[in-house]
Amino acid sequence: MRPGMDGGFDSLEAVSGPRNAAIEAERAVLGALLVAPERLDEAVEAVGEGDFFRHAHRLIWAAIRTVAASGSAVDLLTVKAALGPAIEDVGGPSYLSALSDGVPRLSSVGHYARLVREYAVRRSVEQVGRDLTEAAIGGEESSADLLARGETALLGLRTTQPGTAVDAPAERASALMATLEAAQQGKRRGTMTGLRELDAMTYGFRPGQLIVLGARPAQGKTALALSMAVGAGAQASVLFCSLEMSTEQINLREMSLRSSISHTALDAGRIDGQQRQFTDALQAMHDGQVHVLDRPGATLSQIRGAARRLRASSGSLGLIVVDYLQLMRPERGTRSENRTIEVAQFSGGLKLLARELEVPVIALSQLSRESERRADRKPMLSDLRESGALEQDADTVLLLHRPGVYDANVPDTRAELIISKQRNGPTGTAHLAFDPETMRFSDQTGVTVCRL
Repeated sequence: MRPGMDGGFDSLEAVSGPRNAAIEAERAVLGALLVAPERLDEAVEAVGEGDFFRHAHRLIWAAIRTVAASGSAVDLLTVKAALGPAIEDVGGPSYLSALSDGVPRLSSVGHYARLVREYAVRRSVEQVGRDLTEAAIGGEESSADLLARGETALLGLRTTQPGTAVDAPAERASALMATLEAAQQGKRRGTMTGLRELDAMTYGFRPGQLIVLGARPAQGKTALALSMAVGAGAQASVLFCSLEMSTEQINLREMSLRSSISHTALDAGRIDGQQRQFTDALQAMHDGQVHVLDRPGATLSQIRGAARRLRASSGSLGLIVVDYLQLMRPERGTRSENRTIEVAQFSGGLKLLARELEVPVIALSQLSRESERRADRKPMLSDLRESGALEQDADTVLLLHRPGVYDANVPDTRAELIISKQRNGPTGTAHLAFDPETMRFSDQTGVTVCRL
């Protein structure tokens, strides 16, 4: 025997108390499955191969799964055959026999499987602590990065489960009835932006949705996103992740759209004669719920950490805005030479974030120059930069178009928000008004708003 190894022949005496208990739970699960393989599905719901501490037990678990998947009966002979030469790495045929001989109550296989998972999570938490301690002592990462890394690692442990949750028909029917009753009563089902025509077409942005807002430079996508954030902030806390502009710039923009004082005048400090509306807007901003994360090149874990802290401190989180997606930075050690792959990781990560936190996420995105080669200059879904992943991950894609930017004969106050994709709703165009002085988007007068 080779004591102390995390392998087939490690001795129980060389393992600490918690490790010893984990190994005994693993033996109980594997032994029970060799005697009663019909309980394999019950174990699979609770535990995965990586949850086993001993390498030998991981090999045996994989062999049992292989035999079961082939349709053969799971027993000592078939598992031994599936292991092949690796049978010696698990302690030989005698070890398999000992597993099945020392079986606890077969009805407890689910309990022992959950114990195996419990010990695995504890080991993972222990490893996270070790990694963070090593990084903290090394001093190469900032405290903020360390906290974000720790939060991400622990959240991953909480949300990763080997089994798959299944919603029963009765539960689904009850949830559907509750949704329909809420709709009939006119209750809000999503986060509203305050732009009536857009809200009428989307019924609000729903928890778990990824909304991509695309535009060419100088079209006003940040201004539009901020208008949405201010509107959503009337209902719940909003996290505005500014990867391009400083908090000072965002503050001026928000004050301008709230007060109707021109951005230029505010930037120059000229509010003579407008003190009342400035004071009212300042109070509204103070009482509002738009929180700004000013972090150039933020990573997904930093955005996730900020969102989780905001939700914990405010008790609600109605919307996350990322301005903008192409400025996100990959996690340490994950940089790819292929920019398309990186953007795919960002969009996929933001979609997972929306699902994890049950909140809509708006990700701003640059559009390619293709739209400017067309006669009408209108953007299309295919104009999204690195569009493949964005098109796939997004539940809704909004494309901002201001014809007056290209055509002097069209009023600069006209704006179109093209809904080019909506997974659970219609596509179409919401008509908006744009005020260049305050960079504020609002409903266009004279347009009839109807729900589709």
